[in-house]
Amino acid sequence: MESDESLGARIRRSGVKTSGKRTGERDDRADVKKLLDYLEDIFEAEDSLPVGSRPASPALLLTSPTVAGQSSGFFSTTSDSGNEPTLLPHIMRKLLRYIEASSVETRHRRRKGRRGALSQADVNQLSRILRILDRSVKAAIDAEPFPSSSGAKTSKNTPKKSKSKTAPASDALSLGLDGELAGDIEDDMEAAVDDESPVPEQQTYKEEELNAAAVERCTHMLELVSLGTMAADCCLALLTADALPKQLYSEDTIKGCLDVAKNGLEKAVYPVVEASADSSTNTPLIKYVMEAAQSLAAQHLSSTFQSLLSILPRIDALISHGEHAMSESIVIAATYIAIGPFFVIDNSSMGDDSRKAKSKSKDAAVFALGGKAGFPALRLSALSLIRSIFANHSDQRSSIIEEILTSLIKLPDIKRKGGQFRLRNGKSIHIVSALLLQLVQTTGRDLRLSIKSLKARTVTATGSHQPKPEDGENLDKDMLTEAQMYKSGLEDAQACARSILQFLVNSRSGKSKTTKDSNEAEYRAIFDNFIADLLTVLYWPEWPASSLLLRLACRLMMSSLEDVKTTADNATKQMALDHLGTIAAHLRSVSLKARPEGPSQKPKYRSLEEIVSSCSVNRFKNILMAHLEISSYLARRAEEDHSEDQAYMMAREFSLALWGHELALNLIQAVENLDSDASISAERYEKGSELVKEMSEAVRNVWRKDIGDVFEASSESEAFKVDALCQLLGATNPIQTAFDPIIHVILSSLASPTVFMRTKALRAIGQIITCDPELLRQQNVRQTIESHLVDNSSAVREAAIELIGKYIIQESALAGEYYIKLSERMADTGLGVRKRVMKLLRNLYDVTDDIPRRADICVKMIQRLQDEDETVKDLAVKSMEEMWFPPPSINGRNSLHASENQDMRVFMQVVGAFKDRMSVLEDLLRQILQDKKKDDQALVKRYTSLCDALINTLVDGQDAEFNLVHCVQGIYLLATAHPKVMSGSRADILLPYLKIATTADERAITDSVLKVFRASIPGMPKTALNFGEQLQKVLVPMISKPSTFGGITGLQETVACLCVTVKYLTHDYARLVALLRPCNVKLQVEIKALESGTWNPASTKSTPILMFIVAFLNEHCDFDLVRTEHPDTATQLDAMAVDSITEHFYMLFLKLYQNGGSDKISAAALQCLGIMFKAYPKLLTHDSTLALMDSVLSSHDIEARGRVLKILQDFLASEATKRAEEERGMSTTLRLISGLTSVTEYKKTGKKSEVDMDELVGSANTFADSGIASIVVQRYLGQVLEGALSPHLPTQRFSVDILGYTIKQGLSHPMLCLPVLISLETSADSALAARAGTLHALLQNKHASMLNSRLIDCARKSFEYQTRVTEGAVRGFRSNPTPVALLHRWYALVRDKRAPRQDLLKAIMKAFDVDTTNLALNEDEVAFIRYMAENVSALEYKTLEEVLTVVRSLMSALSVAGMQLVDTLARLDLGDEVDADTTEGVLIVRQSELTSPHLLKPSILVLLADPFPLMRSSVAVGIILVLKGYLKGLYGLSEEKCLRFVIGKKSNLGDRPALRKHDYAMDYERLPFAMTSLLTMEDLRAQRRQFLQLWAQDGVTVDPTDDLDMDQPI
Repeated sequence: MESDESLGARIRRSGVKTSGKRTGERDDRADVKKLLDYLEDIFEAEDSLPVGSRPASPALLLTSPTVAGQSSGFFSTTSDSGNEPTLLPHIMRKLLRYIEASSVETRHRRRKGRRGALSQADVNQLSRILRILDRSVKAAIDAEPFPSSSGAKTSKNTPKKSKSKTAPASDALSLGLDGELAGDIEDDMEAAVDDESPVPEQQTYKEEELNAAAVERCTHMLELVSLGTMAADCCLALLTADALPKQLYSEDTIKGCLDVAKNGLEKAVYPVVEASADSSTNTPLIKYVMEAAQSLAAQHLSSTFQSLLSILPRIDALISHGEHAMSESIVIAATYIAIGPFFVIDNSSMGDDSRKAKSKSKDAAVFALGGKAGFPALRLSALSLIRSIFANHSDQRSSIIEEILTSLIKLPDIKRKGGQFRLRNGKSIHIVSALLLQLVQTTGRDLRLSIKSLKARTVTATGSHQPKPEDGENLDKDMLTEAQMYKSGLEDAQACARSILQFLVNSRSGKSKTTKDSNEAEYRAIFDNFIADLLTVLYWPEWPASSLLLRLACRLMMSSLEDVKTTADNATKQMALDHLGTIAAHLRSVSLKARPEGPSQKPKYRSLEEIVSSCSVNRFKNILMAHLEISSYLARRAEEDHSEDQAYMMAREFSLALWGHELALNLIQAVENLDSDASISAERYEKGSELVKEMSEAVRNVWRKDIGDVFEASSESEAFKVDALCQLLGATNPIQTAFDPIIHVILSSLASPTVFMRTKALRAIGQIITCDPELLRQQNVRQTIESHLVDNSSAVREAAIELIGKYIIQESALAGEYYIKLSERMADTGLGVRKRVMKLLRNLYDVTDDIPRRADICVKMIQRLQDEDETVKDLAVKSMEEMWFPPPSINGRNSLHASENQDMRVFMQVVGAFKDRMSVLEDLLRQILQDKKKDDQALVKRYTSLCDALINTLVDGQDAEFNLVHCVQGIYLLATAHPKVMSGSRADILLPYLKIATTADERAITDSVLKVFRASIPGMPKTALNFGEQLQKVLVPMISKPSTFGGITGLQETVACLCVTVKYLTHDYARLVALLRPCNVKLQVEIKALESGTWNPASTKSTPILMFIVAFLNEHCDFDLVRTEHPDTATQLDAMAVDSITEHFYMLFLKLYQNGGSDKISAAALQCLGIMFKAYPKLLTHDSTLALMDSVLSSHDIEARGRVLKILQDFLASEATKRAEEERGMSTTLRLISGLTSVTEYKKTGKKSEVDMDELVGSANTFADSGIASIVVQRYLGQVLEGALSPHLPTQRFSVDILGYTIKQGLSHPMLCLPVLISLETSADSALAARAGTLHALLQNKHASMLNSRLIDCARKSFEYQTRVTEGAVRGFRSNPTPVALLHRWYALVRDKRAPRQDLLKAIMKAFDVDTTNLALNEDEVAFIRYMAENVSALEYKTLEEVLTVVRSLMSALSVAGMQLVDTLARLDLGDEVDADTTEGVLIVRQSELTSPHLLKPSILVLLADPFPLMRSSVAVGIILVLKGYLKGLYGLSEEKCLRFVIGKKSNLGDRPALRKHDYAMDYERLPFAMTSLLTMEDLRAQRRQFLQLWAQDGVTVDPTDDLDMDQPI
């Protein structure tokens, strides 16, 4: 065998002449010898070149082997004689093949322990070839093929034939390829695109868009880049082929190779790759290269890409595996090259749909860049390079991480989303997350090498035998050293992980910057994606670093929440709460999955902490075998992976580093436990010693090679088994112990004073409860959450309700524990809270079988129909429909019957809850039907089934829970909402319950049955005549002898039912006339007695009954029309009155009222007149009626005024009902015209429905009646508005009803009603205030532009109203418990819109304008200013602009009136001496005007006969001063900020949210006479002293500090 020295000598003796061989002979030379011979040929060719001569044409070289063999065929020069010759492409390719072959031979020799032959070659030869190659490298460093302005110049006159004539020659000229090499390239390119070569038609391009010179320049630049990268590849291949002498590793040469590689990537490859994925980045030149696959430029690009693919592994070998250390600049340059591909989006990182959507012409670009797998292969090489640099250059790790993250934020949004790293299961994580994880995992190699070195030293020192521990020690020194090394072995990994997390967290929160940065939101998205990716790959075998990073992230986020002193870093706290809940939920799910299925079974694996505490050797062996299986799997996958990607190998190294670290920590703990166990139990000590022995052995063998395969050959089942094993072991991972601390930190955040902290903490708990509802059973969690159901913030309350809602829906059996507290929130002041509770109770209704609870849910839902928000009302109606009338069940008939029975019982209980407010249920059922189409047969069927269930229960199913009254009232509600549900047969069942009532229950039943018949009889067929006659026989006695329990209401229903029965069924009008005639006779007798003075007081009881019977008969039956249509009744009616019957009885009631012998008869007569007005509105226009109402409303009789207002209210209500019925009838008529109803009825009866044109067009009588309401309202609006503010509750209630009708119908100007509405909004009666607020909102929505005048008059009206209804001093806010402004409803209507909000604030601030010409105020004016100041202090502002507007307006008022007042007060003579110190800074006093150093000169004093009005002005100005200081402190505003603010001008400060610093109300501690009157001269003196001191302190006291958390999220 030839020695290294003899080989080197033989090589040195060889000459260049030996390089040739005869044709047909085999070249048996060694690879290194071939290389050196070829180098001699190159040098000889260069030496033979004459100065300034040109080489042979490359086209000639392709066709003439003789010429090709000559020396001039090695080099190419440009026309510039100053440039040195460079090697031709095919020469460099041949050179590269010789170098690679020599490298293989060298590696083979080095494996045998001998030196490589290349390292013994002549240094001068190697140095010379490097210099020759460096020429091509330097020429390409600054080449830019695609300049940004390349497409700016275009030429439409470019000859089209030039390309076909010159292209082949230029191809040969530029490439200089021989046929063999060209064929090889074409074969490689065809194989790279997976047999999808572009067709010639796709290679065409629009020459008009390009300038020929631009194309030629681009081609030339690409040629330079191609030659430069090829030369760099040759240089790096030579430098990595063997351990060459150090002088060959010139930093300039290596740096030039790296620069040309970087330039080729950034200037040539990346633009084309990005353009293939995103057409928006295309330029004409790039488009040309992409579309022309066979062009010269595309071939240069392909050659460049192939060279770059081979350069990256050579850089890795040079920097990380070479024997010579590289400088820091070279390492940094290599780092930039390795990072670049990860921030370029390509087609491989896009979805299939996105790739298909791209044009087929872009396949040419893919073709040129190595096919679809080309760029991913480049990225894989870059990943291997950056991992290698990261692993071997620890000093560069932090800068690498920072550069990666900084580069990421510089990219457009599409690029951050684009790069996806596909996992084994088809899911994806962000490629930067994968990169960072793998970088952290590379640090495991450091520990492996350290342990390997330690073991080598140990073997050298002790030999092959294993050392033994010394006496009294459980571990030998080597084992302790190794354990300590494992214990500290993760420090590098943790440092890298902390660098990643702290960079993202600090950049996201802006903590590292003094000012806010727009990139914070970008870093937030990056951090969110990173945490999500960590959770995705958590406990995967090939991603062991995910658990370490996640554990450190949890510590970082928990520490930010535990830091109560730091209030500025709210962004970090928000981020922590956003993620900790998700992380805890994921950890909890892992623990739950690892639990055994059976309660008696035990977990298969336990954590090492539990194993050490229990001294269980068997459990340790189980977990040890599991880790060995995972290690074996990763080792086998690393061996099976033939690519350059070493991910599995590094994953195995890091996984073993984690396992060794955990083993070492617990081994040390187990040894410490032995000392305490020895004194407790010998048996436990023995177990502990055995465990220590097993663990010590495991630590020694952490890095041992796997003996054999644990599983069968690599398969999907193997991967699935290992994945399942990793998930089970994940339950024992140390990060699992973070669950309880996370819960503790989140619960602690619920005590934060910041709203968003409490809200997000509740949402975090909700995420965990969704995974494990058992968490809410914990007492501390449960109590904490329940306490936030009554939180001050509505957002927090809503979050708490949402959290509990998820729990009780999943665990419906425990709903009772939370139901009461949740249902109380139905009346919450927060809109979102009410809606959330309504949706929750709606869902709870379906999962609970408790009938009382279901009924209570319905009751609370129906109560929301009175809500002030329309969306809440709509939600209540929708929820009630879904609960009571759900779609038909698909279950069996028995279950359907059971469900209907439950719904019926719930319905009855709800009816019982609303027994005194049946109108609410009537409106609900009507609205449910109105919201649906009339032909919604399914809903009608559900109505009918519920009605049948009630009737069946009425007949058969009475039990202990049955209530007859509620059942009948329920039937009445259904019949009223949809009368057709009550057929004749069902009515017959109810007829026996109609009788003269003797008890309250019978009265309720009778009234309900009467209402049922009254509503359903108009829809009954004519065949129900028998039922009508029976009903009439029952009703007549009930009218003749009315029940004492029935009262007027019962009599009214009875008469109405009788009239309906006669009108639609019996047509027995004679019976009605027979009832009317005797009543008329008796009433005429009463009138004569009253007029003659012979009236008998004993008739007081019977006369009102007769009056009401007559009034009700006239209300429900038009006897004038009856006399016309039924002549048989004319005789009897003429006997009563020859003219109008209606006029006759109207005059009769009027006489009874005017001549009433008692108040009872007068009141009854007035009520009867009101009944007549409802039926015949024209009577209201009679002069006698108007005179009557004018006299009553102008009188001082409060009760009489209330009765008249009640008459007007009833009349307007009846008009509203008539209008609603007309609108419903009009919609039906329109449907008839369109044929929607007529077709249906035609199919049933064979007859077409006739359209009533009177209903469609309207009648004159209807139009006349509709104008009467407007006339009445216009006439009596003043009295109505006065009555609305009356302390008499009935008068106020009736007046508000009239006012509501007036506003809804638009019968008066809005500004007439607005002051009264605002006044009512300040009422302590929440229902009245809410109703006024609803009307105000209606006006605001309809007439906003008309309500912007006289706003201060509205505020003054509200003050006057409060003065009238309040005892004592009027306050502008109520403490509930926080101060709430009385005018908060008014302000809430405009709070969300800037323009009207600012207009209102400016108007309100006029209340503080003090007349400087007359500084004299009375008590009421001072009280009004105090009232407005307290309102302004307690308003719920949205932004700081509103607060600053108020404060700036106050400052303007103080600068004028305040200064003048202070000057006057300082000179006011109140009989005391004014200390000059008191007025310091306020009044400038000349020394010549002072009789003493401290007293003012008498000549400048002011004498007033009555100083009290002036001093009251000082109280008012003092209140303004107190208000200004209170607002500045409440919202953290400094004097400087307030002065800089300009009212009406937008600013960043003004756009910030207005966040209160406390909830204390404004007080007058420094202004004692703000709440009391000035009565004596001593009071005046004290007020002056206090005011002047207050003025002097204004602007001098310490301003509130500018909080750094003004931008904190809400």
